[in-house]
Amino acid sequence: MEKLFLPSSPKGLNKNSIDKNDRAVRDQSYVTNRPNKHQAPSISPQSSADPHLPLTHQGVRDIVTEIVQTQMNILMSTLNENISKTIHSELSLLKEEMDDVKKSMYFINEKFEKARNDHKLMRNDVEDIKSQYNKLHETVASLNNRINIMEQNAWSCNVEIQCVPEHKNENLNAIIMRTAKAVGYTLTEENLLHCTRVTKSNNTNTRPRSIIARLSSTRLRDSFLAAVITFNKQNKNDKLNSEHIGISGGKRPIYVTEHLSPFNKSLHAAARIKGKALGFKYVWVRNGKIYMRKTDDSAYILIKDKEFLNKLQ
Repeated sequence: MEKLFLPSSPKGLNKNSIDKNDRAVRDQSYVTNRPNKHQAPSISPQSSADPHLPLTHQGVRDIVTEIVQTQMNILMSTLNENISKTIHSELSLLKEEMDDVKKSMYFINEKFEKARNDHKLMRNDVEDIKSQYNKLHETVASLNNRINIMEQNAWSCNVEIQCVPEHKNENLNAIIMRTAKAVGYTLTEENLLHCTRVTKSNNTNTRPRSIIARLSSTRLRDSFLAAVITFNKQNKNDKLNSEHIGISGGKRPIYVTEHLSPFNKSLHAAARIKGKALGFKYVWVRNGKIYMRKTDDSAYILIKDKEFLNKLQ
């Protein structure tokens, strides 16, 4: 606010009048420029020096700047304090959560390490079991092979006659003798040691039970089988059947083979199926062993087991 100047005293006015007027003007100026009662009590150096002096623009600017600065300082102090408290509170919660997470991670890591060690031990155990299994598998296969050889050797003198019709009061010895006579082989009662029908492996099969005849030697068995083969070759249109051995009820084919062990019998059946699928011309048995030949000119193949048979192409 600009300074106020009183006009010059007119002539005729006395000194007392001028003094009164001057005080009135100063009082009015003081009252007019008095700071608001709601303002901050701090006063600028200019104002505090003489409160009766009129305010200038710079004085008002200084007062406002000082008040704003004071309020800003108070606000920033309060804000900083609040922010500090908030950050401290949040960091405390975050620290607690991080501690919990850290404990959980330690716990999980401990469990993981234990699980990994257990897995390693179990894997070692599995490898040991696998190794033992392979050894046992080889041992079992070897034992089965030895048992099969022993069974086949024990039955080396036997012949098996298949598809002979069954009768209640049949004489098996007589049937064997008539079969040998039908194919032109001379067989005596002394050479026929034992005869019996074997039990069916499948009771639903309507095929007659096979007859097992035990001869006195392997040589006699082979001679008997050779006579049957020769007879069938010479009579391709009338191979050995039930009529040849005097059994009524229609003509039914009869087959005479070596008495095979269960393993060899299963292998022989699988070889016949495989040979038919691959176009092999011959599948036969000799001394308990199974052979296959694709053509008349090709070499024969000895079938040792089903694994070998499955590899044929």
